Amino acid sequence: MSPASYLTAPPRVAAESIARYHRPVPLWVWICLGISLAAVVLTLAFLTVRGVALWRRIVRLEETTGVSLETLLVEVDTMNARLERANESADDIRERLEDLNVAMEKVAVIRWALSDTREAVGFWKSLSGR
Repeated sequence: MSPASYLTAPPRVAAESIARYHRPVPLWVWICLGISLAAVVLTLAFLTVRGVALWRRIVRLEETTGVSLETLLVEVDTMNARLERANESADDIRERLEDLNVAMEKVAVIRWALSDTREAVGFWKSLSGR
């Protein structure tokens, strides 16, 4: 044997020391493991049965309504596209409404200035006697 194999091989007393620490697994651990495994298997079986039932309902729905699932999905995609366009239009309308509010504020300032000017003209007319 090469010197490297002496470094990687376990010591000769390892089998005795390892065997000394090995204890048998208690029965309650095996029972818990069995219950857990049974729960997983039953859950998978339940989900499989429910999935098959759902698939059958979808197929039955397609047969009774005459509308396939693909057609419904295409319609949903079309509705999503329309909704996106409506949202974009709503954003456009919001921007235009904000611009309109700014313009209305400017108009309010101009109206105030015009009324102030009319008052000043009226005051000057009253002083001149006309």
